Order: sequence, then C-alpha cells, then structure tokens
Amino acid sequence: MTLEDQNAKEQPNVYKKDRDQSRKNLVPSPLGVLQALTESLAGVTRALTCSLESFSQELDETNIMALGLDNCLIAASVTANTRFLEEVAKISRRAYDDLRSSAEQRTGQRGADLDYERLASLIADRLSQRESPGVHPKS
Repeated sequence: MTLEDQNAKEQPNVYKKDRDQSRKNLVPSPLGVLQALTESLAGVTRALTCSLESFSQELDETNIMALGLDNCLIAASVTANTRFLEEVAKISRRAYDDLRSSAEQRTGQRGADLDYERLASLIADRLSQRESPGVHPKS
C-alpha cells in the first residue's frame, strides 16, 4: 500500500451524510412518486376519453355511407388508437420530467449537508500538528 493510499483512507468525511445517501437523492421521494402515479393514472383516463370521443366522431352517418361500415370501423379504430397513444406519450413525458426535476432539486442541496463546525475543528487540528515541533504533517 502506497503512502497516497494511506492518506486517502485517513481523510475524514466532513459530510453529515455518507455517499450512499447522496445516491439515494437521485431517486425521487415517495411523495413525488405517488404524485406522478396519480397524475399518470388521471392522464390515462383522459387519454381513454379522448380516444373514445375520436372513435365516435369517426363513426358518423356520412362516413359510414361514404366508406362503408367495415372501412369506417377500421378508420375509427386507427384514429382512436393514435389519439390514445399520443395522449399517453404526453402524460409519460410530463411525469418523467416531474420526477427528474424533483430529484435534481434535492441533489442541488448537497452544500447544505456540510458540517462546518467539524470541518473547522479538523483544519485547526491539522494546523496545530504542523506547528508542533518534531511532528511532520502528512501530505
């Protein structure tokens, strides 16, 4: 083991939370997940409603007379499915953006976790070690 490895191991952690906690900050809070889930389910309901409305609009008398019932059913199904998938894509994108922004906001508060008193005492100890005769500081 080299001297640099020993120095790296002896470096104190001046953060109140350990590194595993900072990884947890990348995961959205449970409340954020529940909000996103609720908004997603409401969005799927809206998407289904829009889909059924577009299906019924395609099945009017003029379309049935012009295209025939079988062709009109196919066209209405395609239109309804397209509308449903477009709405679900919008909802999914919005929920993902909300979850991501809430996780980024929490990780942006990393500087608030710094224990300044402990950091000051560690610096004072290091400075006093350098001033003591016969003691060579590690660097």
